Amino acid sequence: ATQPEDAAVDPADPQQPEAPPADDPAAQAPADAPGPDGRSDDQAAADPAAPQPAPAAAAVPAIDGPLGSLCRTYLQPGVPRLVIEVDAQQGAELPAGVVEHLRSTLAAVVDKPEGVVVDATGTVPGGAEAWTLDRVRQVAATTRTVPQGDGTVVMHVISLAGEPDQGSPIASSIGVAFAAGEFVVFPDRVDSLAALLGGVEAVLRAVTVHEAGHLLCLVNLTYTSDIAHEDPEHPKHSASRDSVMFHAIETTAIGQLFTGPPPTAFDADDLADLEGLRTGRY
Repeated sequence: ATQPEDAAVDPADPQQPEAPPADDPAAQAPADAPGPDGRSDDQAAADPAAPQPAPAAAAVPAIDGPLGSLCRTYLQPGVPRLVIEVDAQQGAELPAGVVEHLRSTLAAVVDKPEGVVVDATGTVPGGAEAWTLDRVRQVAATTRTVPQGDGTVVMHVISLAGEPDQGSPIASSIGVAFAAGEFVVFPDRVDSLAALLGGVEAVLRAVTVHEAGHLLCLVNLTYTSDIAHEDPEHPKHSASRDSVMFHAIETTAIGQLFTGPPPTAFDADDLADLEGLRTGRY
């Protein structure tokens, strides 16, 4: 039952709480305890010059996750450093010029305040095989050593001797992007094409940038471009033969569709899409 409005409170009754005076400071909510600088938390928060808590580190998706799930992490500055980890089998090493071309191409399109660097110290044990995609994934998992996180995102490149298994879905491939942050290259496949296409290094420059382009979500992977440049007959590839994202770049069809050095750079439409991804428009 509620108390009648005219009921009196007996001050001598020990069961009745004594109401503090309205102007008693002790009746107010306790103030924040002063910090080491003598100011309360509220005072420090109100002072723009006060040291602020460090922002939480950006989460980095798994390198072996779905293709396309790392592209915004690669392109945007939230994770400030990109390491390109290159692991190769003996006899299948990528030429230094190919690796540097990949690094400089990526550095021009990603926003990485602490830079884009290469770690090419790793090796892949074993010799030439007829590679299935499952075997490629096994090798990738056992050779990657550069950890992601703590301000670093990794792009893992493996270069293998031999050729894809001719009964597998990657039978015609020179390179394959097979995970969020990983792609494989088969340099032995280039030998028979090199004379027509400007040499081994020219082809490998094109192939490595093409596969990296897929890791950056080109073309229309996880987004829809405002520009109609996807090849409807070869989804996730550019319709332009002047783009490194043209479908034939990553397969032996390159020798049938090109009679000279293939493109080794993103074209204007690719660059516009990468800017949209980098700025968050896509």
